Amino acid sequence: MAITYTIGDDWGSGFIGNIKVPGGTSGLHGWTLEFDATFDITHIWGAEIVSHVGNHYVIRNAAWTADVAAGSQASFGFEAKPGSAGTTATGFALNGATDTPTPPPVVVPTISIDDASITEGDSGTSQLSFTVKLSQAASGPVTVTYSTANGTATAGSDYTALTGTIIFAAGETTKTIVIPVAGDTAVEANETFTVNLASPSGATIADGAATGTIINNDVAPPPPPATGGLSLDYDIVSNWGSGFTASMAVGAGSAVLNGWTVAFDASFNITSIWNVTIVSHVGNHYVVKNVDWNGTIAGGKETSFGFQATPGSGGTAASGFTINGTAVGTDPVPTPAGPLEMRRSGMPRRGMPGTSRAMPPAPRSVVCVCEIFSSKVIWATSSAARASGVRASEAAGGGASVIAAAIAAPPALRMIMRHSRHPYASVALNARSDTSDESRPSILPSGPYRCEYDAAAAYTSDVCERRWLWRS
Repeated sequence: MAITYTIGDDWGSGFIGNIKVPGGTSGLHGWTLEFDATFDITHIWGAEIVSHVGNHYVIRNAAWTADVAAGSQASFGFEAKPGSAGTTATGFALNGATDTPTPPPVVVPTISIDDASITEGDSGTSQLSFTVKLSQAASGPVTVTYSTANGTATAGSDYTALTGTIIFAAGETTKTIVIPVAGDTAVEANETFTVNLASPSGATIADGAATGTIINNDVAPPPPPATGGLSLDYDIVSNWGSGFTASMAVGAGSAVLNGWTVAFDASFNITSIWNVTIVSHVGNHYVVKNVDWNGTIAGGKETSFGFQATPGSGGTAASGFTINGTAVGTDPVPTPAGPLEMRRSGMPRRGMPGTSRAMPPAPRSVVCVCEIFSSKVIWATSSAARASGVRASEAAGGGASVIAAAIAAPPALRMIMRHSRHPYASVALNARSDTSDESRPSILPSGPYRCEYDAAAAYTSDVCERRWLWRS
């Protein structure tokens, strides 16, 4: 007769033992089993303990397991705490007859590895930890190798590739594999790689692959808000170095714009403005609002406003344009090259010819600038263009001036007279191709004025002549 003793489960601090009692060739009608073991039985089923003296146990059948048919077997089980000899039991005797039972099979633990995930971060490295587990503690060492493999994540840029060996000492059930993960600011999908287990010793592999997920934490910037076709054009009208005039055109897009506010950033200082009201100016941030008569802009139409300003650290540049809080773009505005300027200081006395100044060679165009001071006109002409015949005459009433011009010069010569404090008060006079006089009067406020001449690029050098003229 062979007694069969097996270990059903072993968690280190305790275990489950199972014993099968054979009926032999004649069967059994009641039975008693004796054996020696250092473990301590805490619970038993299918049998009962008759005595436990030292390491010697005497077990007998329960009422329902007393009869065992020939060729059949009865079984009972117990829970116990390991002793100095662990789970070992020896010296089995059934009904006084000794027996050497079949030794229980060795229970080999299994190894598994859990999936893991981590948020990648924007820089540096983070540590992604994988947990490797044994199904139960082993009585001796257990080893297993591991290695990483690319998925959608790439070793070297997304994570650090690693290989190695894990060693479980007797009684240990968990170990950790740590993989460095690189942070970045790229907007991308979550990425994955794999940690694989292989070559176990002292255990078998139940789950040998784990997925590591690198969770993207970067978000694409939101698309620019729809402007509905809103537009803003910023242009420099005139720039004389110490100051400039500019205009901004507000476009309504496809829908009617009922009331509008424009905001922008600029380092320059607005000294006068027209067709809008400055709502606020804090630091470099301007907010302007329409006036009563231009608040409504029909769909597809635009209205404009202008200002005079002194340049700041950013010159004439402006940026960050919004209309009613909606961002709109504008083309960069190049700062025009400063024209040749003739200031009031250093001018010759009345009736005396001025001195001449040579301009840079081979210009594309020549601009001569002069100023008009209420009772007298300082004017400039291109000697090559042979412009002549400018005169000023008194207007009737109000102290205003009637500016008229009769210019005999090639058509390429154009004169603009602009009020220095009111840039919107200006007159443009185009040269005629013949020598006859033509008067083009405009009512303008009293001076001072700035006068600009544009000459054709038909010569390689030029001289601007300065003269004093009195009103007639």
